[in-house]
Amino acid sequence: MTAEAQVEEKLTGGEGRNLKLWLYVALLGIGVFAAYWRSMQWVTHLSLLHVDTGGGLFAPIVSAYLVWQLRDELRGLKVTGTHWGALALALGGLLFLAGLWGMFSTLLTLSLVTVVWGLVVWMGGIERGKKLLFPIGYLAFLVPAPTVLDSISLPLRLFSTHVSAILPRMLGIEVRVQGTEVIIGTYRGMIDAPCSGLSYLLTLAACATLVAYMSETTFWRKVILSLSAIPIAALANVVRIDMSYMLHEAFGNVFSAGTGHALVGMVVLVFATLSLLGVWSVTCHKPTGDS
Repeated sequence: MTAEAQVEEKLTGGEGRNLKLWLYVALLGIGVFAAYWRSMQWVTHLSLLHVDTGGGLFAPIVSAYLVWQLRDELRGLKVTGTHWGALALALGGLLFLAGLWGMFSTLLTLSLVTVVWGLVVWMGGIERGKKLLFPIGYLAFLVPAPTVLDSISLPLRLFSTHVSAILPRMLGIEVRVQGTEVIIGTYRGMIDAPCSGLSYLLTLAACATLVAYMSETTFWRKVILSLSAIPIAALANVVRIDMSYMLHEAFGNVFSAGTGHALVGMVVLVFATLSLLGVWSVTCHKPTGDS
């Protein structure tokens, strides 16, 4: 067989199909990057400035790691692309246009997730799409939904304000609550948006969802672990506020702002993380044969 014939056989055989597939993937990747570059610059800017990002910018790193972990399984799957993926691409395109038109960061993020998953199904098949559903879907943590979060910020602030006043009262400390403001003696503390607990909620939700996904246990135990982020975040915020009150009583305004305030937040985040690990040890630590 001549050299020309060998090259032609490679291009028309399995190696050629793989080469063409990777070429298509590279071209489509460049196209998606170009389409979302300008819009995602704005979204990333919002995520950096918004007080309730919850560390969402780590989502692409986590997503890439999860895909890398599945590399052997993905390599063993046949490439059986399906046009059903085009439906996801069309939906993602509509979300993209709506996000640009209304400057909605949530729609732009959902659009990106939908388009990436649609490309996987369109070119790689349903089985590949199933395998990568969670790693790609995890990109939804990239940018929070400010509109949705702002709508629940006030209830969380009211909850944190009233519940955090219980412990000081039990200790005999006079506390007055006026809306989202707490008054302890001469101290007046306003529980504003950064103190609503949303940052704890988003961070813990991202961590709990990831840990649940990687745990070898039943579906419902994973759901319980993921949902546990909600009460843990609420409790953590109450603990943070109570710690601030107690430290204010003992040391004055040292821990009310600046480095001291940030230190309290870090301590409470450790408390929340340990609480999440406690729930994990009960629900997902040991694999079970339950269905």
